[in-house]
Amino acid sequence: MKGSQLRLLVALGNVLLIAAIAALAFSIIRGSSFSELETPNTNFDAVKFQIADTSGPRSSIQEFSVVWQALDRKVIVVAPKIAPPKPAPAPTIQTLGSRLRVVAVHDDHDDPKKSTAIVETRGNGQQQMVKYGQKLQGYTIVGIRSEGESSAILTVKGPTGKSEDIRLVK
Repeated sequence: MKGSQLRLLVALGNVLLIAAIAALAFSIIRGSSFSELETPNTNFDAVKFQIADTSGPRSSIQEFSVVWQALDRKVIVVAPKIAPPKPAPAPTIQTLGSRLRVVAVHDDHDDPKKSTAIVETRGNGQQQMVKYGQKLQGYTIVGIRSEGESSAILTVKGPTGKSEDIRLVK
């Protein structure tokens, strides 16, 4: 045999060895299927599987069966009852007069229903324009009169239907 034939024979042997190693690696990675004895039975239900306690009086596990049966029950949650919020009491005429101050008044002598006033809440400075027939904190305005430049009188009708006067000053 010549040298070139020997080199070719060695190269062919190396290729066969590499192919055999690759086939073994592939079979290891792929794994083998389980035999019929090693596969689990499809009819077996592990949840219903129970080992009977035949040990007699030495085992007290059955005494505690009440505990785990109680723990497995669904808990019924009852929402707490919340009382409805109480409505804020309507302000009285006295508190309405002390909480508001007049900013400007337009007194129309020809038609009192066209009179308007701008009032301001003393605590937060929020201003509101009021006119005849409008609601003001639960009271209906039935009249607006000015008394000079620094005060006004609002005639209001409360929930009782009684008309009362409120004096507002600047």
